[in-house]
Amino acid sequence: MKSIKVVYVTGCLGFIGSHITRKCLEMGWHVRGVDKITYAANIDFLKEFQKNKNFVFEKKDINDLEFLYDCDYVINTAAETHVDNSIVGSDEFVKSNIDGVHHLLKL
Repeated sequence: MKSIKVVYVTGCLGFIGSHITRKCLEMGWHVRGVDKITYAANIDFLKEFQKNKNFVFEKKDINDLEFLYDCDYVINTAAETHVDNSIVGSDEFVKSNIDGVHHLLKL
């Protein structure tokens, strides 16, 4: 059994995803961060995480992922969660929160 974990964190540059990414890296885990870098992303987190040799970043929408590398966990935080924006543009929320999760499950 391997002791170092490999985890995908989708939405790794958002509020929740960045905290999870940081904690996983602090524990010595290998993190494959995925984020499409929307209004909810903080690019400063990317600069921070890329200083860690255990972090690999992929700028991509979770709906466009073709495969997942071998990993121990997938933590999906790539959800659109801003209520006001969900009312104005519900299509994006359905695409991310429903279609995106469904796509991840099929991988």
